[in-house]
This record gives sequence, structure tokens and C-alpha cells, in this order.
Amino acid sequence: MKLSIAFLKEILSYDAESGRFTYKVKRGRMNPGDRAGYVDMNGYCGILINKKEYKQHRLAWLYVYGEWPDGDIDHINGDRTDNRIANLRPTTDALNTLNKSWESCNKAGFRGVSWHKTERSKGKWRVRITANGVRKSIGNFDSLEEAISARICAENEFYGEFAPSRGCMVGATAGVSLDIGKSSNDL
Repeated sequence: MKLSIAFLKEILSYDAESGRFTYKVKRGRMNPGDRAGYVDMNGYCGILINKKEYKQHRLAWLYVYGEWPDGDIDHINGDRTDNRIANLRPTTDALNTLNKSWESCNKAGFRGVSWHKTERSKGKWRVRITANGVRKSIGNFDSLEEAISARICAENEFYGEFAPSRGCMVGATAGVSLDIGKSSNDL
């Protein structure tokens, strides 16, 4: 049985500006006014209600809108502990995946940018992106800075509001084109 909004509002209070839940009634060792919940091993805030774990971002959605979200709920700023209603938006699993951290443990330190050396060249930074299930080549670049700038520009173009770079460096991509398959040397 799913948790009802009536029961949720009976036992918990939610502050939409801070994203925090507090108890309204005594529950176990918790007293009215105590902050509810914990941070789980994946970095999400949860609350145990009647021996069932609920993610706080989903509870916040239920509390404010009166219904369970149909799909996933995305933390816009990427902070899994920031459950302010202004930081939450409904999404699909595919779009939610796009909003992951854009740092990488590859040589470039940036997702979608890699060093590529061929028999014909001394090596360049290769930029690729996957959009709608299709991997696209953005181009090959002499400098890492150009490659990262091209990747950010591509993320903003293909992923929109779900771009992990969230619009950074827009306008700072001078000389970088999204003509798929072209590199900075072809411009």
C-alpha cells in the first residue's frame, strides 16, 4: 500500500524553501519538531515510514502537488540532498541520466573528451556525444580547452536544460562549431 498524502501530512511537515522534513508527531525516538530522515549510501535523503524507505525528493513532490510523480524526479543542481521543491523537476530516466556529474576520470577529466592518436596524426582531442541513443562525433581538436568548450556547446545543444554543464561557457566557445564531423582545423 502506497503512502497517502493525508498520512504524510499528518506525521510530517515539509518546508519547500529549505527542502527539509520535520516530525509533527512523536514517532519512535523522534519528537515533534525533530528533523526527519537520513542520507543513504547513494547520497539521497530518505525517511523510514512504517518500515518502508521513501526518498525525500519523491515525498516532497507528493507533499506539494498531492500526487506521486509518474516517472523520475531530477535534482536540477545535481545535489541529491537539496530537496527544495524549486530544485526538483519531473523527468524520464533517460533525461535524468544526462544530468549526472560532468567530470570524468579519463585522461581529459571531462566526459566525452578523449585523446585520439592515429597513424596519420600525432594525436588530437576527440569529442563525441550520445544524443537520442546515437553517438555523434563533434570533432577533433588540438587543445584540450577547445575540446572541452566544444563538448559543453554540444551538451547545451543536444541536452538543453538537462546538460550537465548547465549552460556554462556559453559565448566562450568562439571558434568552435557544432558542425558534426568537423574539427577546429576544418573551420
